Amino acid sequence: MKKSLLIVAVLAVLFGAGSVWANTDWYGEFWGDSSKGEWKGTLYDDIRPPHFDGKWSDGHDAGKCYAELEYAGHGIYKITKGTLYNSKGYEIGKFDGYFNLNIKPGKAEGEWKTLWGEYGKWQGKRVLL
Repeated sequence: MKKSLLIVAVLAVLFGAGSVWANTDWYGEFWGDSSKGEWKGTLYDDIRPPHFDGKWSDGHDAGKCYAELEYAGHGIYKITKGTLYNSKGYEIGKFDGYFNLNIKPGKAEGEWKTLWGEYGKWQGKRVLL
């Protein structure tokens, strides 16, 4: 009986932790000086180092966004190095902020800045299936 309870307790802990330690999809918007648009991507936290890999589009231009993340505890991932790329793969800016998996359905927000000085904010949420 004790062995069965121990197995159930271990499985509960593993499945409970698994809700934080799983790849998650995100979607949101960005806005700034003279542009606004949408972004989407996946937060990969089941490998080290954790990172975010996504795409952005403002209706005229599009590109990719990539961020190295650091786990800050309580389901929060801080962006330690966020880079924006254009459609040709050239770096065009930086972004920072955080992803919070603890808030349902998930909350993400931060700021961005292009290499030529345009800046703005972004926010989004976790996509639940």
